Amino acid sequence: MIYGFYVDESGNTGFGDMANQPVVSYGGILVPNEHLVNIEQDFFAISCKIKLEIQNTIQGVSHFDDMSFFKKFEIHSSHFFKGANLFGNLSLEQRLRLAEDMLNLLRQYKVKVFVAAINKSVYKNNQPSSAHIKMHGLCISEMVNLLENELLSTTSTAAVLTDNGRDDEYNLLSNELKNPKRTGVILAQAFKVESYNSPLVQLSDLVIYLTSNYFKNKYGFQNSKNLADFVALYNKALSPISTCWEYS
Repeated sequence: MIYGFYVDESGNTGFGDMANQPVVSYGGILVPNEHLVNIEQDFFAISCKIKLEIQNTIQGVSHFDDMSFFKKFEIHSSHFFKGANLFGNLSLEQRLRLAEDMLNLLRQYKVKVFVAAINKSVYKNNQPSSAHIKMHGLCISEMVNLLENELLSTTSTAAVLTDNGRDDEYNLLSNELKNPKRTGVILAQAFKVESYNSPLVQLSDLVIYLTSNYFKNKYGFQNSKNLADFVALYNKALSPISTCWEYS
């Protein structure tokens, strides 16, 4: 079988903001190619519903596409869950319900989740070097290990697709995929896509955001607003389909 693995990250600020981002996570969703079109269409339909619900809260505007928020509308997880920008026009209860609708697509289309997470404070205390790039490299490597083990067990292959983000992270991922120790079940090239054009990168963003919050709670960092709601949603929608590696 052929898969697409859509990658995202959370907490990639290194050691500079450990109070707010105590966990770094890299991971993604493994989507069977046969379900790719349907899951994209269904996610896009929910995204359009969210867009319309927000527009219905705004009075006195006739051309919504002239607003920067709607020109390249996408579900950006941090803004969505925190109610930033116009996402705040929807209540938390509405946003959690809509997020669950999106996450339910994963089980519907037999998607699996693979995530590597590192408790930054534990890693920093254990490592003689303060170079956080090594921490990112380890996390990415372990994420690829999880993916490779899954593909080997099912005699499948996958292509990796990632948001067009930071070059240093892309280079770490690209180098890991090209590592001679790899078995060849993952294409040795990561493909960059723009998140606003990729429903599945947006869906992966939701998954990694919630997973990172789950690990924050697990490691005792409980200063995030609405953390209990995010953990409950993770346990309900993601825990049954997730495989995780941890450095804690």
